[in-house]
Amino acid sequence: MKKAERLLKLLDLIRSDPSYTPIRLAKECGVSQRTIFRDISALTVELGVTVEYENGYKLDANADTPYAGLTPGELLAIRVAATSPVLSGTQYPHGTHLRTALAKISSALGDQAGRFAERLSQSVHIDTPAHPDTDSDGERLACMERCIRDCETVILTYRSLSSQKTSEYAADIYALTFRRHSWYVVVYSHRHHAFRTLKLRRIARVEPTGRRFQRNPDFSLEGYFAGSWELHHGDPVRVTAGFAPDIALLVQETRYHPSQTVTMQADGSALFSVTVAGTDEIERWLLGFGGDVEVLSPPELRQKMLQRGIEIAAAYAAVGDVLKALEIVSDRIATRPQEK
Repeated sequence: MKKAERLLKLLDLIRSDPSYTPIRLAKECGVSQRTIFRDISALTVELGVTVEYENGYKLDANADTPYAGLTPGELLAIRVAATSPVLSGTQYPHGTHLRTALAKISSALGDQAGRFAERLSQSVHIDTPAHPDTDSDGERLACMERCIRDCETVILTYRSLSSQKTSEYAADIYALTFRRHSWYVVVYSHRHHAFRTLKLRRIARVEPTGRRFQRNPDFSLEGYFAGSWELHHGDPVRVTAGFAPDIALLVQETRYHPSQTVTMQADGSALFSVTVAGTDEIERWLLGFGGDVEVLSPPELRQKMLQRGIEIAAAYAAVGDVLKALEIVSDRIATRPQEK
């Protein structure tokens, strides 16, 4: 248990029961009494929380403590969530609301509580691979949110990534979602008579129509993305791949998808299986592992991976490199267990 986590636990324990002794606290936290003494001192010196001892540790009743109905963990969670890049940025409609709400909470709890949360939040941080979008995205997000709330049909002008063509059509906006790097909008397209996932940055214009739509009561964002590797939809496909021993443990310890299974092999490699909607997105993920992964099924994805490998080699290789690559391939085939 890290020090920051231990300090939170100590505060919760002392708050819940003022009869805790150093021996009991040491047992609860799995550390020595000497460590408990240092942690109690840290609560006072580093976090400004006054702790007294009288037949057990207790918090100073007259001190400004970081509670007022919130546990230290709850206060920390609120601060971490409110300062995460995705939610606190200017592009998120409620980013300003989160910041002002956090300021009000800190003000209500007092200066000491604010210092407490700020110090602990320096050891807990949630980051994403996203970069802040422009303020214009914030305006579009706010407009989308209003239309979701009011169930108002809009006219969208959208640029397709695949065709690079811009089209205009009526749509009912159902949800906003942040996935990996960007904001996306889930809409029901009147033109396609189907739900679509649109990247916010490719929406050039949103024009509310003033017309209300009846929301489909069966729609849920969780159900909509069920089976997707990230965003795409398609028929369910079972993908199986073998990962080399060097990265097998990395694959085993990470939860990439709810349906995945990872089976460690005798040679230290890992057999990874997952059911996803379509293979385009997982193909790109698998390519990132280079020669440390081999797709075993389905055959169509295995062939696509082979083709991508040939294309990558062609883009980088000189004649000598191609010959070397052929030697590597030949060696791998020679050492591969033969099918019976």
